[in-house]
Amino acid sequence: MSSELEAESVYDMVVVDREQDVGVVTLQLFRLYTLRKLGRHFKPVIPFGPHLFGSGKTKFVQNYLELVNNMGESALIGLDYVGESEKANRRGFLEKLKRASLLFVDLKELKPTEPKERNLKTDALVQKIRKTLNIPSDQYLLVAFDEIGVLDESLDEFHFKRTNDGRVRPYNDFIGIISQLCKEPDLFFIVVGKSEGLNIYNYVASVSRVQLVFIPLSPLEKHSIVEHLEKSSSFLFTRSPKVSEILCHKDFSTSELAELLLELTGGVPGLLVRAISYLLLYKSSNNNFSLSKETFLIIMNDLSVTNYCVAPFLPRLISLSEQRKRLLRMLTLLSLYRIRFDFDETVQMSSNSDVFLFDLVTDMCLYRRLVIEPDHNERYEVLIPKLLIEYIDQGLKDDRLEWLLLQTLKSQSVEFFYESKCRILEGLIATLFYLHFSRHPTNSSMLSTLGQLSRVWNEMNLQFSSESAAYYMKSIHYTRTVSGTERMTFGSK
Repeated sequence: MSSELEAESVYDMVVVDREQDVGVVTLQLFRLYTLRKLGRHFKPVIPFGPHLFGSGKTKFVQNYLELVNNMGESALIGLDYVGESEKANRRGFLEKLKRASLLFVDLKELKPTEPKERNLKTDALVQKIRKTLNIPSDQYLLVAFDEIGVLDESLDEFHFKRTNDGRVRPYNDFIGIISQLCKEPDLFFIVVGKSEGLNIYNYVASVSRVQLVFIPLSPLEKHSIVEHLEKSSSFLFTRSPKVSEILCHKDFSTSELAELLLELTGGVPGLLVRAISYLLLYKSSNNNFSLSKETFLIIMNDLSVTNYCVAPFLPRLISLSEQRKRLLRMLTLLSLYRIRFDFDETVQMSSNSDVFLFDLVTDMCLYRRLVIEPDHNERYEVLIPKLLIEYIDQGLKDDRLEWLLLQTLKSQSVEFFYESKCRILEGLIATLFYLHFSRHPTNSSMLSTLGQLSRVWNEMNLQFSSESAAYYMKSIHYTRTVSGTERMTFGSK
């Protein structure tokens, strides 16, 4: 089935489960407000979402003020350690924020300015914006910059300054402008979008003039998908009923559909929206169609449907740099071997650039599974959305063990993959490989590497030799926590 309709236009999507993100952004806007009131020299605070691949960042910033109004005082007030006078101060700020005007700036659509406008002073620029948009001078103006990564590719178009040696550092100019504008009263900023020049680990000279505060924008859980289905509606059907009313019925509940969608998409909003959109388009062209678990799997296992759902992500996946391919392979193996990581662990991207592993999982369109360990520590495991397995397994086609495990994840439920049955399967595969390498040894010693990767294999205490796994272990970067302690990604003994 094909359609000229864009996935985003098939149904009216309601943003859900973003309370934590609203709280993060609102607190940082309040911090900027407070710093300005103090009147001293300060480093501006800017909420920043450096995500990729349908994380919901654009929808979030477009709907931020509506979300603030829906949350009420819980968006900023209610913390036990906040005194009454501070609560009153926050309450006043919040009431004014609810009436703010949002100026959404998609940098992909931004046109070069006239030469005479480039020399406008910041106060004159703000006055011109307010006059053009008919925004009173005492009303909050929230400017949201989206697609910040366009600055990586549009150096000449935006006429950035060049250094003495001819180089261009676009984020010096951009952050410099923002830092000056942050001194203007009643003006606030949010910046989102993936870029080479800005990332969550922003302790570099080019952005030292501001403090970028990370907006989590985590993938959705099952209960949030249920809420999304129950609140969103589609104009494709008479009277624009809710999505849950269109796709579900007494023999197939909203909860069941949400569980299947979570399995399929990993809760990544961009993948979720396209999967739901396809189901709605299918239903609209097949009036007598009744959705069930069986029909859902039949539809979604069709390659053409998979291609429809992942279409916006394919250009990135098929054109990954060698570094990104290595990182994707690393995350795939973290998932297959259930290697857990902490929230504050980072992976080294280059000699002077680190990225949080937590964030990298989102960037690669994968999913994080929260695990509460016996000591009550919260750790994470990488989970791969099933929609992407078809494209990820191409990178593992020559490594039969990992490829077989990936096919298990594709064909069985996520819970099955993490339960004992799959671990037994893994043990059987390990035994087969052990027998194979015993009869056909290679020149490369594994040093019990495979025995370190999985709890089951570790208990089996088998000795292996394989060229493939040795290559992986040599190619994986070190990870480290923010405190600076280093360890191997696939934790050594």
